[in-house]
Amino acid sequence: MGSLPNLNDLYREKEEKKAREKEREMARELARERDFSRDRDKDRLPIFTQQAQLPKQSHRHSLTSRRVLRTRSSGATYHIWDDPMIEHMTAYSPISSRSHRVGPQNQPPLGGLGGLVNPRPRRESINSSIGANSVRRLLTVNRGCRHKIPVHVRAKVIKNFILLVIAHGLTTAALVPLIGLQGSSSAWFEQNSWIYFGPDIGSILLSLSFFITAGMCLLATRLIRRLGYYIVILISYSGLCIYLVTHFFPSIYILLPGYVVLGITLGPAWVGKQSLVVSMAGKLSCGQHECYSGDAYDSDHRNVCSREENVRRLARWYHAAQDLGIIFGALLASTILSCVSKNATGCLSRGANITNSFAQSRHSSNMELIGIRVVNFTSTPDPNDSYQVTPAGNSSDMPKVAEIPSDGFLDNFFYTNEHGERICGADLCPVWLKPTQFGNATEILGDSFELHIGTKTIIGVFLGISLVALALSSMSGRIDSNLRPEPIRGMSDTLIFAGPMAYFIGTEQGYILSDYMKAFVSCSLGPHMVAGALVGMGIMQSIASCTLSMLLRHTKRIVVIVAGFFFHACLLLVLSQWKPSSDDSALFYVITAAWGVCNAVWETLIFALISLTHTNHMAEVSSPLQALRFLGLGITFAAHGFLCENPKILILSVLLVVCVPPYAMLEMRLEAQRKSQAPQS
Repeated sequence: MGSLPNLNDLYREKEEKKAREKEREMARELARERDFSRDRDKDRLPIFTQQAQLPKQSHRHSLTSRRVLRTRSSGATYHIWDDPMIEHMTAYSPISSRSHRVGPQNQPPLGGLGGLVNPRPRRESINSSIGANSVRRLLTVNRGCRHKIPVHVRAKVIKNFILLVIAHGLTTAALVPLIGLQGSSSAWFEQNSWIYFGPDIGSILLSLSFFITAGMCLLATRLIRRLGYYIVILISYSGLCIYLVTHFFPSIYILLPGYVVLGITLGPAWVGKQSLVVSMAGKLSCGQHECYSGDAYDSDHRNVCSREENVRRLARWYHAAQDLGIIFGALLASTILSCVSKNATGCLSRGANITNSFAQSRHSSNMELIGIRVVNFTSTPDPNDSYQVTPAGNSSDMPKVAEIPSDGFLDNFFYTNEHGERICGADLCPVWLKPTQFGNATEILGDSFELHIGTKTIIGVFLGISLVALALSSMSGRIDSNLRPEPIRGMSDTLIFAGPMAYFIGTEQGYILSDYMKAFVSCSLGPHMVAGALVGMGIMQSIASCTLSMLLRHTKRIVVIVAGFFFHACLLLVLSQWKPSSDDSALFYVITAAWGVCNAVWETLIFALISLTHTNHMAEVSSPLQALRFLGLGITFAAHGFLCENPKILILSVLLVVCVPPYAMLEMRLEAQRKSQAPQS
């Protein structure tokens, strides 16, 4: 029998083994502390720098190696001493322990322990939610959110926006002055022998066009969803070119289809361009949720990344292009008409074939309207001489030359008082000419109302501008629509309270372009000054629109609404009492400019309401509001030749009182909602 083992020896060996294990554990901790202290002294060098400083033999892994280096995610290295698993590994690869961090981790200070106790920091993976949020927040603060938008996307959006605003400004330059001239003076129309139209046929044609536009605005969302913004805008600019071409042959048979085409194509493009501005602002804005936190969302960050700020910025450029287009087009038309009315040297080149003109011939106390034709110039005319004309009947018969004033025919379109002066201003009433009222009715019916000199030149210039706008729009990339058929929250409140305001905007725009231009400007100064009055309106409208867009960030909207209400009411009061005279020519431009300020206030407010309240549904909400606006334009142009000026001013005053208070209530309620949803500081 063998002897039994000594229990004391076994117990002693067991205790010695535990002591050795404890010493090994202490050695590991001391080595770890030493490595961390060395890293702190070296200012935490990056991982690749530390790995380059390691000795080559540290990468030699064999059974006899007792020291293996492993890289931690914190950026520091530590030693493993006498690890049984590492000692018995036959094919160890350091790839399995490679760090995936992009930089060293900043270790917190150790406090008052003096570096003796340093717990192992928690590892954070980039794939974990905590690590992903930390990295995302760091990138947002350090780099800025604008760098998160791809460069090619940003460049494409900016390019399309520049082309959009330039083309929009050019089309406005061609359309608004023409509407003012045609609506107030019917500058482009030829009378027919079999049916008689009054002198306000231009406003009737525009009224028909705007009624069609109002109906097409209701279908704008469906058309944009089916065709896209790109096709809708191209069709609109093509329709504008067709509309302008018809004015070269201003017969009712040709003009009527042109105005129908304008009405069909104008509405959807107008809604689409406004929606496109808001959509582009969203693409230039940051979509990260970290942008809207309290710490990162400071003032500088908000100016770059906020969608609201980008919408304001792009809308400011959009309206500025529209107002500058009005100024540019009105300047061109005013220059051409002023040049022709004065018949200045250099305005009409030698040999120019000017085929159409109006003239008036006085026989005792009766006035007869006789269509005349201007013969070809064989030499440069004298600026002091009047037009040399021949009768419209037989061109072979050459009667004596008559000196005729350029706008004498307008006396037949206005009532006169006992002194033979035209009745202008608020007392003006429309005159419907009848052939039986004139002695030479056969000549009036047989001959046509010919174009005033210079109108064909204006149409040619406007047509060229429209073709340039069409070419610029075709250069932009195809923009897909992002309209989704889904319920819109708060749309009914917007339409109920802001709908009357949209109708009032159309009414006041129609009044200034048709009734004011005829009753005040054309009656007192002549039709060639209509375009000049539009220049002042465009200048003040652009200044007021840009200023108000920046002012809305710091001022309550109810203050702006009240100021606009009283300012517009004072203008209507002035128009109802003012007796216009050609001696006060500067006052015509002052009133027109002041009206432009009021129009800029209402347009800026309602655009800001739609774009900031219904940002994701701009087209759906703006289409019915634009329909109401064009409906107001259509009704105002239709009433141009039927009502006197005093009832029109009274109706406009009533609409101002009825439409502004509901809109003010809506703005106050939305302001209260924004305050309640704002974070409490």
